[in-house]
Amino acid sequence: MIRRRAKSEGGQEETEEEEFEEKEEGEENSEKAKTRWDSEVKEINDKEEGRKKEGLIARKRRKKKRRMSW
Repeated sequence: MIRRRAKSEGGQEETEEEEFEEKEEGEENSEKAKTRWDSEVKEINDKEEGRKKEGLIARKRRKKKRRMSW
């Protein structure tokens, strides 16, 4: 169903189909933004996990050195 606005109402003639297409483009952009944001969050989480692992390894090394120094 195509509904047209009267020129006296909106000043320009526009159909609902055109509005729907604009919404679809907006959804695609939001999907791209969401995936970009998800990848950035994943990257940050991976860095934090790496730091935690490095910290664990360093603690184990220090503990081992203390045992060996006795």
